[in-house]
Amino acid sequence: MKKNQLITIICTIITLFCSTFAVGQNKEIDSTFKMPSHPRLLISHELEEQILKNVKRDAKFKQIHQAIISEADHVLNKPVLERVMIGKRLLDVSREALKGFITSLMLLGLTMIKNM
Repeated sequence: MKKNQLITIICTIITLFCSTFAVGQNKEIDSTFKMPSHPRLLISHELEEQILKNVKRDAKFKQIHQAIISEADHVLNKPVLERVMIGKRLLDVSREALKGFITSLMLLGLTMIKNM
């Protein structure tokens, strides 16, 4: 019994001692830091412009851009996703929704710059 009590006391002391070193965010965010303006979901406006310049200059970028366009067309022609449980999770539906969302946003960002 005394051995168990001694182990419990030692573990408690070690836990309390170690918890003094555990800190979350030890540096405050600088007050001069400003978040970029919206929308900031995927990439910045400047990066989108750079991508479009590369699409115009490089055949490989043009090929990737064309693949994004065809994938977005493919997503648009699919039926609306439904909540279908496979096992315990909706992971398959979530992945498909996220893939469609990201593809559509990438295409929207790249085509909006062209139209502006």
